[in-house]
Amino acid sequence: MLIQMPTRPRFLIISMLVLVTVACQDRQREARTPGEFGDWEEVPGVSLVPVPAGTGNASPGIRRITLESADVSPDTTSLALASAIAWWGERLVVADQRAADPLQIWDAATLVREQALGRRGQGPNEFIAPFLWDQAGDGPPVIWDFDQRRLTALEVVGGTVTLGTARQLDLPVSLLEFATDGGRIWASGLSADFTVLELSASLVPTRRIVLPPPHEVPNPTGRRLANRSFLAISPQGDELVVAYQFANRLDLIMLEADSVLTFPGPIPTTARYSVSEGRFFWEEGNEIAYLGVQHAGDRIYAAFCGCGLDRDPVGLPTAIHVFRPDGEALAILEIGLPFTAFAVDPDQARIALVVEDPVPRLVMMEMPQELVR
Repeated sequence: MLIQMPTRPRFLIISMLVLVTVACQDRQREARTPGEFGDWEEVPGVSLVPVPAGTGNASPGIRRITLESADVSPDTTSLALASAIAWWGERLVVADQRAADPLQIWDAATLVREQALGRRGQGPNEFIAPFLWDQAGDGPPVIWDFDQRRLTALEVVGGTVTLGTARQLDLPVSLLEFATDGGRIWASGLSADFTVLELSASLVPTRRIVLPPPHEVPNPTGRRLANRSFLAISPQGDELVVAYQFANRLDLIMLEADSVLTFPGPIPTTARYSVSEGRFFWEEGNEIAYLGVQHAGDRIYAAFCGCGLDRDPVGLPTAIHVFRPDGEALAILEIGLPFTAFAVDPDQARIALVVEDPVPRLVMMEMPQELVR
């Protein structure tokens, strides 16, 4: 069976409950104050030059489009909590945080599962918290196991997808999101000291990209949680986009110019928290903004929640905001169901999602005609 090389693996979306669990697990590894980087404390921090954003993102006439028709997979048992989905030719790679099969290959046309990879556990070819890297170009998909600090690339051997050699990446920070142009690597996640960390192909940190955080929290743990971000790279590998879980804001990083374009989304959200006796607390009414992002070249797609756990215990997005790279908001795609992962195909004609219906199911939706390129 011929497997095409992958096209733009992406996305993770993680619920508030999973984020809190990850942060608690990682606190034991990160008993540090800002600036303590262990054996890589000499990595320079670089502040980028801001450039003016477009003015269309506040337009009251932004289109709201409800996606109603969808092809639905008949499989209701394979998925449990999908954290990422990636297009791979006419197949989809799905990473799942809780399913018995943590990595799965699906046929994009039939929505039938073709293959399962790996097992749940801590040994060779086993995963606990798998995510997928975002990639420019046609490199093989890479799985990042946050809990084990281990990355593994997929390979094709004799027409069959297999797991490649695992590599360890044990840095003194919580990295959740990765993007690569095939050489350089960028990562973001839970950090009090930088927005994006740049690494070489050999996984050596080379610089910290430091942007003004959405929330200046006088507490290291709170600063990490309140500024948690999601990361994607453009198909050309020249731009990164950062979306924030607790801020109605996106940052477009232009890598060659070392500049950044910051713009808000079309729906305001409010982060509510407090610091008391040196401890960070979320407050009632805290709202979640973005839970995933994709850079498709001429458009940016960001999964939007606009919800608070006090009124929505699921805490998952139900809409996708569509932007131009100049910051102008084009449309709000209303999905109708909460979803945990999404991926727009390379032609921007289809959207693959894992929705809660009420059990997790893989669905395929057509891009609205007015947005088809």
